[in-house]
Amino acid sequence: MTNGQVGPCDVQRSTPSRAEQNDALACFELCGAGLWAADAVGRYTLVNAAFAAMLGDDGPEATRERVVNMGQQVYADPADWEACLALAPGTTLARVVPLYGRDGQMLFVREQVTVSGGAGRTRLFGAAMDVTRSMGAKRDLEAHLAMLRQVMDAMADAMVLVDLDGNVALCNRLFATRLGADQDASGGAPLSGWLEPLDPADERHLARLAETPAPYNIILAERATGEMHFTTVTPFTDATGALLGAILLLRESRLLPLGDENGTGRS
Repeated sequence: MTNGQVGPCDVQRSTPSRAEQNDALACFELCGAGLWAADAVGRYTLVNAAFAAMLGDDGPEATRERVVNMGQQVYADPADWEACLALAPGTTLARVVPLYGRDGQMLFVREQVTVSGGAGRTRLFGAAMDVTRSMGAKRDLEAHLAMLRQVMDAMADAMVLVDLDGNVALCNRLFATRLGADQDASGGAPLSGWLEPLDPADERHLARLAETPAPYNIILAERATGEMHFTTVTPFTDATGALLGAILLLRESRLLPLGDENGTGRS
């Protein structure tokens, strides 16, 4: 710079070389994540191969030609596109959203969107990862749990499903009634708030499922009353066989409450 003027050398330093531009473009195209740039109208100005494939298009050019309004053609909920337009320049929006592919199939992506420019020059940049499979697994698990709860509510014994850390995932009505739990709000609460092993050595009994995922029996005592329950612990797995937790079936017991041989409760 000379006398406050920008000289040729300064311009040359601030302008990426052709090789640098080619390197950047190669990284953009080879990136495993779906990357895109768009204008405020909702037209893609730049799309990489991964994002085009995610939408079911034959290539980036096909996506750019096909999509003329992202809010109507790509985002399943137009409000998700409006949320992009509402971003302040320089801010980022991260979320999981449903999108429509080329043939109308729905997919779920975890995306990050940022905005630059303003005053009619708004540009949006996005990065997306396809999480459709994991979302499908989540929906399958939710359906599985809903069916399991119906079965548990029909049982004549108190039952509770816990994760491997001993936190309640769901319980049946009988468990909620007998132990004073809120059936709808007990999720996430530690089972130890209601029950504890009779033998202190069994404090971490759920850990044995990781080594030997097979049913076993244990005696649990109610913290509030000391009443004991002969309990069958059964591994709970997903459709792939992955261990998620355990189902505890509390059978009626004639054992006396802890600390009181007369059966009147704990001392």
